[in-house]
Amino acid sequence: FREAASMNEYEHILCAMGPVGLPSRILSYKLHSYLTYVSPEENLEDMTKIGHTDPITLNNIYRFRTLNELTTVYGVTGWPLVKTNSPAIHNAGYQRHAMNSVFIPIRSQSISETLDFAEQIGIKGLAVTVPYKEAVLPELVEEDTEAGEIGACNTIIRRSNGWYGCNTDTYGFRRALAEFLGQDKLHHRRVAIIGAGGAAKAVAYVIKQMGGKACIFNRTAAHAQVLAEKYGFAYSGLDADSSAMLDRYSDVIIQATPKGMNADSPSCPDNDPLYFYQFHGTEKLFDIVYVPEITPVMARAENAGCEVCNGLQMLKYQGYKQFKLFTGVDYERTDTK
Repeated sequence: FREAASMNEYEHILCAMGPVGLPSRILSYKLHSYLTYVSPEENLEDMTKIGHTDPITLNNIYRFRTLNELTTVYGVTGWPLVKTNSPAIHNAGYQRHAMNSVFIPIRSQSISETLDFAEQIGIKGLAVTVPYKEAVLPELVEEDTEAGEIGACNTIIRRSNGWYGCNTDTYGFRRALAEFLGQDKLHHRRVAIIGAGGAAKAVAYVIKQMGGKACIFNRTAAHAQVLAEKYGFAYSGLDADSSAMLDRYSDVIIQATPKGMNADSPSCPDNDPLYFYQFHGTEKLFDIVYVPEITPVMARAENAGCEVCNGLQMLKYQGYKQFKLFTGVDYERTDTK
C-alpha cells in the first residue's frame, strides 16, 4: 500500500498474495489497481489459502463497486481468523444507514503488524479477536473502565493521540446469555467458566455482575487461579481429574475457549475441551464459538438432552455496540435518515 501511493505513471494490477493479502483485493481502489482477482465459490475452500474471495462476497458483503477514496475503513484482526461473521454484520449496518464505510478482515501474526497496517491505510477502528484481546492492551494510549478492569479489550478506536480501547464482549455476552436463560440474574446458580483467556475474563466479569457462583476451569490451573481470585470464584484444572468439580458447577457451563472453532474433525478430543465430562441432560451450555454452528461439545451436550446455545448472538450484540462506538449511530435504529 505504501509503494502503491507512488505508482501513478502507468496502469497496473497489484495485490498481495497469501492469506494476509485479502485486504489488498478488497481495497484495490487504494492501490489504484486496474482490477482485482476473485475465485468461483466452488473453488473457494482451496483459494482462501492464497487470500482469494469470491465475486458474490466481494460485491454483496464488501460492496466493492461502491468503495472509493472517501470510504472509511474499519476491520477485525486476529490469527488465524479463518472465518469471521463480523464483516457481514458491520457492512450490513453501513448499507442500512447509507454510510460510505467498509469493514474488512485483517489476518496478522502480531497485533503490532496489524496496527502498523492500520496506520498506513488510515483504519479508524478495529474489532480485536483471538489471540490479541490481552496483547493489544500495551498498544493503547487509553482504555475504558471495563477493558481496564477485565484486562482484555476487543474494540479499539483511532483517536488523534493513538488507540483507545473498549470491551463490548461484556455487553454482547450478557444480553445473549440472558436471552438463552430467560433471566438476567444468576443467584443460586453454579456456573462453570471454561478457559481463562481474554474472552473468559469478560465472561467472568459478567457472571459476577449477574450474581452467579462460578468456578474457572483451565488447563493451566495457575491461570485459572489468577482470574478466579479476582472475583472470589473457585478454580480448577481442566482434565479428567476435574470432573467432580465440574459436576458441582454445572447448572450453566460457559465454554469460553477457541476449542471447536472451525473444527475439521468433530470427534477429535482436541476439538472438545470437555471430552472427559459426561453430560446429565440438566446442564445449560453456552459456547462462545459460532463457527461451526454446532461445536463438538455442543453436539454431545445436545445428544444428552441439554439446552445449548452458540456464540452467534453474542457476536451480533457486541458488534452492534462496536458499530455505535465506531460510527456514533445505533445499529438497531430503524430510522435511517
